Amino acid sequence: MSNFISEYCVFTKKFKSNHNIIVVDLDMKIQCITNLDFFTKYNMAFKEGANLFDCLKHLPLMDKKSQVYDTLIRSKKVQGYFITQNLDKNKEYIVDRVYLSPIINEDQDMVGIELECISMNELPAINILDEEKDYQLHFPNLSKREYEIAVLKYLGKTDKEISEILSVNNTPVSDKTITSIIYNQLYRKFNAHNKSDLINKIHSSGMDKFIPKSLIATNQLIVFSPLDFNHD
Repeated sequence: MSNFISEYCVFTKKFKSNHNIIVVDLDMKIQCITNLDFFTKYNMAFKEGANLFDCLKHLPLMDKKSQVYDTLIRSKKVQGYFITQNLDKNKEYIVDRVYLSPIINEDQDMVGIELECISMNELPAINILDEEKDYQLHFPNLSKREYEIAVLKYLGKTDKEISEILSVNNTPVSDKTITSIIYNQLYRKFNAHNKSDLINKIHSSGMDKFIPKSLIATNQLIVFSPLDFNHD
């Protein structure tokens, strides 16, 4: 463990002991954990020295760690969710929200990652919109691209961040195009007068309960699913 990470862990345990935090190095080795009981409810394998991805063995993005790093370096934050399925496996529920942020040393190099979980047990069920028909069924007035932009705007992304997210695996789209779609199409379709009004109407429409699968696939929303409640 580097001296910087060691000092960071001492600080975290002393001043953030009531938070649900895991600190890992760049090899994803867990260097410290606060509130261990919070994490062992998912998997008893959580402990200092363990590999984070081994603890989250169902993580669908295990082969895309470089994309996680790229997103952290660019945006200084990655947001995701722990989600779980009901017994019939036909619905998914947000259990905890996850924030990943880079740990930067005095030379401005990323030396580790802090993962903090915030309990979201009261959030309603979310659904993953997959096929084009899903968008037409639930929100017939919006195109798939308009829906993606609306959801990302609701999540607090800037026009530039939305541009970067949507350009990862698709044809590049400029932030000016994003701005144009928001003002010329979303404002009109939601009958919104300003950004705050648009956000409120996106929430009122129920769109915040539906996450486009394309956004998960582009690694901007890291979804940990299903949870390992069997403690294998």
